[in-house]
Amino acid sequence: MEEIKGIKLDQVNGVGAISDNQSVDYLGFIKYMTPNQFFRLSFVNESTNKEIALCEELMQQNGSASPFLMVELVTDQFDETKWQVKDHGGKNRMSVFKKLAGSDVKIPVHIFPTNIKSSDIELKMESYDFLPETKKYEKTYKPILEKYHRVKERKKQLEEERKLKKLENELKIEEPVKIEPEVIEENKSVYKMLMDEII
Repeated sequence: MEEIKGIKLDQVNGVGAISDNQSVDYLGFIKYMTPNQFFRLSFVNESTNKEIALCEELMQQNGSASPFLMVELVTDQFDETKWQVKDHGGKNRMSVFKKLAGSDVKIPVHIFPTNIKSSDIELKMESYDFLPETKKYEKTYKPILEKYHRVKERKKQLEEERKLKKLENELKIEEPVKIEPEVIEENKSVYKMLMDEII
């Protein structure tokens, strides 16, 4: 049985266990992530010291089930397929793991898709990016992401305009050189030859 800083990961009797934890290989897949990554996707703050102390005591006694994310397979506004987080469980347990093992520790999080059959889950899907919980994503993350892509697109446009301007300058025909009449008179034959070449 896997352990993290003395806390056993028990998907049957551990703190926060749900029946789906025992069937994650059939119902979904496992994604290792840091506590902070989990907090960002579920849009929650870390637990209070009181909540952490109580949860830690229970986890020391009974072990812990893996935190989980309920997700939907979606296509975002940029036609990229991603996992949209719809719900979560395990904020207190993640806070305890962070306290005991640090912010860089990777915790096995159970991912449960809700809008596709488990038999349709492909290996490549496990590498898809995640979007934070829907309502919080729409309000907070989506506007930032859209602004980022607008700025990125504008930079690309300006770069293309600069390249076009540079090309225009390189192809620009220089102003004709003015030749004084007396010079032409003194060098008629040469001037005629030059004009014939130009024409």
